[in-house]
Amino acid sequence: MRENLKLRSRELAAWERRLQEDKESLSKEQESPASKKDEIKVATEHMEKTKTKLIQREQALDTAPEADLSRRETTLNDREDQLIRRDETIAEREHDLSQREESITQRENDPSPWEGRIRSILRESVGVSQVRRQDLDGECCICLEDLNPVQRPVMFCDTGCGANIYRDCVDSHVAESADTATPWLRVWCPACQGKWQ
Repeated sequence: MRENLKLRSRELAAWERRLQEDKESLSKEQESPASKKDEIKVATEHMEKTKTKLIQREQALDTAPEADLSRRETTLNDREDQLIRRDETIAEREHDLSQREESITQRENDPSPWEGRIRSILRESVGVSQVRRQDLDGECCICLEDLNPVQRPVMFCDTGCGANIYRDCVDSHVAESADTATPWLRVWCPACQGKWQ
């Protein structure tokens, strides 16, 4: 595009030289035929139009890249804003999912007291006797010490939640419950509140 402008500029310069030469020859001759004057007039008009077009094209070339860059910058800024909003939405969703996962994991690892009672009632009414024992990597729900079956014997709640408890903690819990409870009450699991036999 710029090469075309340079070429047009050269043509314009050539026309101007010819016009100047023609004007000089006219001034020397003093008298020239009318056709020569008309030709010069047409050439001058053509040259002025060409010059105007070249100036307009140069101005368009000078402003077009700036306008184009401005449009591109606006488009890029809009796209960047969209990406930031998308990243924020993804982060919010990841946070929600992690909270849900924690909640589910907590519910699985920490059954509610009602869950233990429901299991006890179902076990008594239907005769279900198998309870899934929890992993031994937790802590005793009475003394809250980390479980170590090598040091102390461990038992689990077989009536409801399957929580692991040190045997000596269970014995002291049963003894305390028997002292404070009336004879018709049973001892409950400290984790799930399920009835112990």
